Amino acid sequence: MADWVMQATDEQTRVAALRYLLRGQLREQLAEKLRGKKDDNNWLWQSAENHGRFEWFARHFSDEDLYQLCAYRLQIYDSVLRTHAMPAFVPPPAPPQQPPPAWTVRQLWEWWEQQGQPMGDYVLEGEANWALFHGGPIWDEAARKAELKRLLLNPTSPEGKLLWYRLFGYACLVSAGRTVTELRRFWQERLDPQRFWEQTNEGDFSEKTRNIFEQAVTADLNNLDAGGEQAYFWRRVFYDIRKVHRMVQNDFPAVLLDLARQGHGEHLRQFLRTGHLPGPEQPRWIGTFGQSADTPLGFIIRELFRLGVITDEAVRPYAFYVCRPVLRALEKIGWIPDADCGYSGERWLAKLAEDSDHGPLLRPYFDIPLLHMGITHRGDKMPTPPPEP
Repeated sequence: MADWVMQATDEQTRVAALRYLLRGQLREQLAEKLRGKKDDNNWLWQSAENHGRFEWFARHFSDEDLYQLCAYRLQIYDSVLRTHAMPAFVPPPAPPQQPPPAWTVRQLWEWWEQQGQPMGDYVLEGEANWALFHGGPIWDEAARKAELKRLLLNPTSPEGKLLWYRLFGYACLVSAGRTVTELRRFWQERLDPQRFWEQTNEGDFSEKTRNIFEQAVTADLNNLDAGGEQAYFWRRVFYDIRKVHRMVQNDFPAVLLDLARQGHGEHLRQFLRTGHLPGPEQPRWIGTFGQSADTPLGFIIRELFRLGVITDEAVRPYAFYVCRPVLRALEKIGWIPDADCGYSGERWLAKLAEDSDHGPLLRPYFDIPLLHMGITHRGDKMPTPPPEP
């Protein structure tokens, strides 16, 4: 059993091993065997001596569990116990570090050029998203853009409704707050095999999803953490996506495009959220996103504007997807003090206007360079600024 514990390589096995070591019937005997095999390079001692800071540790164990493991099971906590009675050493404060200078617009453009301007993960026609929104055998991205634009401009046709339905549904799933990679996996492994979008595009949503719902709520769960249930997505499916299904069936996308053509582009986000435009005489549309999506509405507006489905220049400041990776990138290049400050498309355009040479080069990419930076540079990882001339 001691060898089994020490040779555990995956999270599930390690969690099971630690739980037995803490509460199992033979835990004392097992702990004695393990102490005789102490190996500082083994995951077990690394977990204990580094205060349990494996990424998964805090999800399964409390601070008391860690104390029991260190002090009584593996008995490596003696030195810590002895120092509890001693006053804690307080190091002198470090001198404040000056933040690095903020990037210029030129540096951001040159960094984006160095990255190769990767767009595929972030746009509808890109390889990563094409299977989600269309999936047809169109290999050229320019042709894909043209096809998406054609369908989105025909929101009352069956094919157009299906694309709008997928687009609105994607915004709802993004609002679950998971990674885009996990979202795509859920879409392709749980929704596509059931032909969810095609089956529910027309008709009664409840009837079409009856079997899918039964399978979701009766699925076997393999561990105490209910891993793999993905309830955060299913909640979005059976309320939020059901809601946008009704919106699409009621021709909400056609109304949205009509409002843009009538010059109400700057109020599209408000209309998507609330169903009405500013002003006391404006009629109210029944059935809108409400709380089903917030920040991802910026993604929808950006893609509609970028594809040329909406052309009103008044929309451009609102075609900026201010999500967490974008805010993280803005903090890293020194354009905001921290990622909780917020940002807007107006501020983005004003910043680009400071550089008449490189600002216009960045404008067609909207938030995508910052989105790429924020996703590829998480935590303490910092992008390297190109040198100024």
